[in-house]
Amino acid sequence: MGIYSVEMEIDHVSPINPRSASVQRTVPSIEQADALAQTNRIYERLLCQFDIANFFRALETVLIPWAKLLKETTAPDDALSTDPRFLSAFKQLDAAIHGQENGGRLLSRLAYVQLHGFMKLLESRVASDRQAGLVHRRNGYNNSHIVLDMYMSAQTHPSASRRSLIQRRCLAKRWYILAGAWPVFVLVYSEDADKIMFGSDQILKA
Repeated sequence: MGIYSVEMEIDHVSPINPRSASVQRTVPSIEQADALAQTNRIYERLLCQFDIANFFRALETVLIPWAKLLKETTAPDDALSTDPRFLSAFKQLDAAIHGQENGGRLLSRLAYVQLHGFMKLLESRVASDRQAGLVHRRNGYNNSHIVLDMYMSAQTHPSASRRSLIQRRCLAKRWYILAGAWPVFVLVYSEDADKIMFGSDQILKA
């Protein structure tokens, strides 16, 4: 991060006259340099507090509640999309996303990552059940719409709006992408990562 390459084109060098070589360098424009500087600032803000000791302390804080959450939100392989355990899993994920105990903010990040994977899994179950004739849908109503309906039905009163659930689904995808290969990678980021995820541009102006 923060390193850009210099492209070089070297002409054929005459064995008799080595000075015949010419080198052309591609220099980044002002806009590219500004974008690079901004990226470096964000990078430093996101990882400024990271060290391996802090990572393991954070992992220790959330390990038990996260393992419990995974157990409660991992559907059996033979479960149909209409299985009530899916609705229960949605409620457990929402509780972890909005909870302030047992890791709070850090567990919320992991719950967002799990929510993304959970909804994708449920979409595939809906697709299989629909092909088997077990689930019917309206024209123009795809599998993700059906899963969002299920998510809506899992909300407690006062229930969240459909728009807010769509935003929550987008947040889950963002955390999933940021996590990369392993969900616990979300633990290495500073609190500024949460601001970025929720659309705050204050970190960009800092």
